[in-house]
Parts: sequence; structure tokens; C-alpha cells
Amino acid sequence: MKHLRFFFILTLVASTFSLFSCKGGEEVKSGDSIKAVLTFKNYKNERGISSSVALTTTDAAVLMDLTSGETLEQVPLSGGSNTGTFIYDTKKAVSGDVLFMYYPASASPSINAQTAVFSIPSSQNGGSVKPVFTGVGKNSGSTYRGSLIDMYPIHTYVLGTVQKGTYSIEKAVMKSNSSEGIAGKVSVDMTTGKVVSCSEGSVTVTYSTPLDCREENANVAFEVAPVTLSKGFTITYYTSVGDEIVYSTDEAVTFSSDEVFRTDPASTGRVLIACGGSKVYMFDEFLARASHKYRDGLMWEWDASTVKSVVGATMDHIDDAKPVNDNKQLLITSSYSWAVLIDIETKELLWYAKGVSGAHSAEILPGNLIAVASATSGMVELFDASVPNRRLAQYPLTSAHGVVWMQSVERLYAIGSTSLQKYRVIDNALSLDQTYETNNYVTGLHDLTKFDTNTLVMAGSKAAFFNVNTDTFTSVPHFSGFRGMKSININSDTGEVYYTFGDTGLSEGSYTWSSFWIRYTDNYATPASGAQSLEIDGLIRVEDINMYKVRVFSW
Repeated sequence: MKHLRFFFILTLVASTFSLFSCKGGEEVKSGDSIKAVLTFKNYKNERGISSSVALTTTDAAVLMDLTSGETLEQVPLSGGSNTGTFIYDTKKAVSGDVLFMYYPASASPSINAQTAVFSIPSSQNGGSVKPVFTGVGKNSGSTYRGSLIDMYPIHTYVLGTVQKGTYSIEKAVMKSNSSEGIAGKVSVDMTTGKVVSCSEGSVTVTYSTPLDCREENANVAFEVAPVTLSKGFTITYYTSVGDEIVYSTDEAVTFSSDEVFRTDPASTGRVLIACGGSKVYMFDEFLARASHKYRDGLMWEWDASTVKSVVGATMDHIDDAKPVNDNKQLLITSSYSWAVLIDIETKELLWYAKGVSGAHSAEILPGNLIAVASATSGMVELFDASVPNRRLAQYPLTSAHGVVWMQSVERLYAIGSTSLQKYRVIDNALSLDQTYETNNYVTGLHDLTKFDTNTLVMAGSKAAFFNVNTDTFTSVPHFSGFRGMKSININSDTGEVYYTFGDTGLSEGSYTWSSFWIRYTDNYATPASGAQSLEIDGLIRVEDINMYKVRVFSW
């Protein structure tokens, strides 16, 4: 009897072994089952926080054998991890067959040729969703190792940020600026696992309780597919008082399944820049003007002390902060004889110059050049923008205070005490074309900005326009009785002006030239009524720096 039992066990072992033909220690035929080892990649939730799947023994995943045409559903052998082993019974398993996987089984896509169509609703509430994952692999033909397949989410989130303010958001609509879709019927190529198209070009988030924005910036979570939008997108936020706040970018963007796309804060109004001391501030004008306090709308700030170790100067008395290069960078100057180029998003120091005595303003020029107005030395100084602190040349201009490039005539304009100079750029050098005396219109020149593509505006004692096509000056009526103006910014479409001034008897700061107030008027064409110091329309207080200039980042 013992011999018979031993013979039976030996026969059973031999029969089991014969199911497999081993080569190199690995089985090459899987018999009537496919072993799939699925690893679920981390995904981001509606708050932008990384999350992971923890499988349970009731979480079914679907296997579609694209070669044989079989569709199978199974739960994992065990749970508690983001990796699970699934054994699928099959009649047609062949090594090398292409396997398309999706999870959860309840996703139930419709199949069209080699495309699986899932759903991302275009009407959402901004809350959490159970992600759908897909993955592609090949049948390894091994019940030992199995088919190792990575599973990726077919959704991601765009977190639309809206600037804090005295309002709530009831609804927000994100819309593609082109024909590309972001939600709806989401088609996934079953041979690659990639999203290839979406049926809906917009997503609407509606809140049952409006999103309160009074305490801090608020985020609206849009669930979208990981796609590329060639012309960007637009988000419109609808407030509880009927206003609309719009964020838009026309640059190509790609949404990744493992990253959240965060927008810059959408502003209720325009964005202003204030500079002075060692600080540069950017803030929402609408929020700041409502309370007359810049900090109520503060969006960004930079402290010059962060680059002191490189620039090596007294990092104070900032007198200009000009947005350049499509408003992605700031060109900042200081009366303590330095200039820097800063990336706004990263605050990275991109370029600097030292020893520019009394630097008051700078400008980007064609040919990778930077011009700096050096007031104390009385020079317009020319630098190589690709090499920090590489001075190329100097050009005399008494009390140089401002430089602006006018592309319409391809000339650099610079202001001195009572003159406007015009230069052309030739072979990394400046050539003086003409000098214009400004005494009949404005004296004590301190600021030069662009009014439109053909017109400059300058200010000091009084203010004046200069047409670069006709070489003619015109007075700015509103400022006919003003003196000590340090900055002027005029909107050619609306007639609105933001400006600062400081002078003996007028200063509100710690110095005769400084101020703690940004001023506003909505009509530059009408003379101001009353004394200059009483011009108080739209006052915004910036009390923690001795402010010199205000700039408009975006109208």
C-alpha cells in the first residue's frame, strides 16, 4: 500500500510539472489562465495632494486580450496595497498577446475599434472622484512572474486659483481656447493607454454652497483628462454678486496624469507694482483700492536682500521695477548703483550689473542688450544681457532717469533733466540721432513710459506726450500744475492714470522724493482741481517702504 501511495504522489507531481515547459527557469506557456500583476501609480486628488490606491479583495479590474478578443473580470488575490495580483481564467491565452487593463470594472467603457471610451463629467461640483486607471502590457506567458502592468489615471486636476476678496464663487467654467476637448467622452487608445480625444471642450463646477474667498486665495478643482491644449484655456469665475473674474492663457499647456496644473491667481482687477526701499510688491488693484491698503491685494513680493551675496551692493533704494519679456520678468534698478533681471515665477536672478551710479531705470534692447539710465554719473550705460555685469559702453546724458525702446521706429529714447534723446542700435552700440529740449512742456524729468505704440509720456514738473512719428510734444492737461512727479502710467484706451510724486513740501515718505501713497485719476485730459496734495482719487497706501515708482503690470 505504501508503494502505491508513493507512486500516486510521484505521478501527480509529474503531471503537474508537465503542464509547464521550463526554459531559463521561467515557464513559457500559461495554460488556461493569465496572471496580471497591476501596480497603480499615485494620482493627485482635488486638493492637489498625492494619493494612492489601496486595493481590497472586492476591487475588480478588467482585462481585455486585444489579440484573442476575450474580456475578463477579476478581483485581486489580496488587498491593502497599490499592487495587486489578478488571475484571469481564459481559454485562449497566448504568450505575447496585447493586454488592455482598466480599473475599476464599474467604469464600463464603450469599445470602438481599438479605443475604449470612458467618461469625465463636464458638470462637476469640485469634489473628490474615484479615479479610473488604464494600463497596457503583454501576456508574459508565465504564471510564475506574471504580466507586470503599470496602471495610470485617465484624469488629472487643474486647480484654478482666484485672488482673495470680499466675494464668494458660485460657479466656474473652464474652457479650451481651441477645438481640443478636456472632458466628456474620453477616448483611450487600448494599444498605448493614452488619451487621444475628448468630446467636451469645457467643464463647469457649480457649488451648492458658494466658495468663500474672504480669508485667502481659493482653489476651484476641475477634473480633466491628461491632454495638451495647443492654445491654452480660459477660466471664468462667477461671483455671488454677479461679477465675473477671468483667467486666461493662450500658451500651449499639457496636463499630466501625475501632476496638478495650478494657475496663477485670477484677479478681480488690474495688477500694480510698487517699489521702494529693498522691496518690490505686486498686488490686485481692485482689492487694494477697496480698503486703501496694498496688503489686502498682495500677490507677490521680492526682497533685494536675497541677491545681496551676488550683487554685493547696498540692496536698498529701489527706484524702478519694469515688467519685461511678456511680463515674465522684472527689470529692477536701484539708486545704490545696481540693476537686476528677476524671473517673476521663480524669483531667480537672471542678470545683474553693479557700479551703475544712481541707476534709475533700465530697458531690454534688440541684440541681447540692456540699457540703464545712470542719474548720478549722467550716463546711459549699455550692457550685454547674456553676461552679468559686462558693460559695453557709456553715453552722456545729464541726470539720466528713464529709458524706453519704441519698436514702431526702432529707437531707444532716454530722458535727462530737461532733454529727451533718441538713439539707434548699431552693432552692439548706441548712436545718438537727436536731442529734444523739453523745457517748454516739462522739466526735472524723472519718468518715461510708453503711452501707445507711437507715443511716449514723460513726467517731472508737469507731464507731456511725445509723438515718435512727428517728433512733437503735447502737454498732459491733468498735471499742468504738478511738480516732483516720480512715476506716471497712462492707459491710452480709458484715460486712467496711476502715479506717484515726492518733492519738498509734498513728500509723504521719509525722504523728499518718496511717498507712501499711489494715486489714481480716470481722466488725464482734464486739469486737476485744487492743490496737488489733495489729489486723492483711488488712494492706495504702501506704508512700509519709501516708495518711488508705481508700475502697471496688467491693465
